[in-house]
Amino acid sequence: MKFTDAKWFLKDKKVSMSLKRRHFNSIIIPTLAYGSEVWACTKVDLVKLRSCQRKMERKMVGVTLWQKKRSSWIRSVTKVKDIIMHITTLKFNHARKILARKEEDRWDTRLLDWTPQGKRNVGRPRMRWEDDLRKSCGPNWTRDGENIDWKEAIETSIERNAL
Repeated sequence: MKFTDAKWFLKDKKVSMSLKRRHFNSIIIPTLAYGSEVWACTKVDLVKLRSCQRKMERKMVGVTLWQKKRSSWIRSVTKVKDIIMHITTLKFNHARKILARKEEDRWDTRLLDWTPQGKRNVGRPRMRWEDDLRKSCGPNWTRDGENIDWKEAIETSIERNAL
């Protein structure tokens, strides 16, 4: 909705791309990523977000799908933030904050250490919030939080989620 509210501005050919970029990076990207630090993102979710961003960027440039312009060309024109990179950075920064204030009596610490009781359903387990952190930082990321190179972990996660 934020994009459609400002569509007249973002689609106008007389407005410079730098103004469009500032508006997109400051309003549209945070709106798309609202609450994403607690999402358990699957590949399908990331594909939907990236395709939504590409569609908006095509409208900003004034290009249709029929013109068959590559998304790398469109990104070189718009130079806006990548939504996947933004979401991953938010998630890892949130995890770092949780570890920084980890105490026994905090609800987020108890929730992080909680193990459900009972049997799991048949089939492949659903993606959990912590799975991406475990793949990038190691299985003991909650204990080794001070020793983790967070920038490298974010880059690893972004490379793994490259679509």
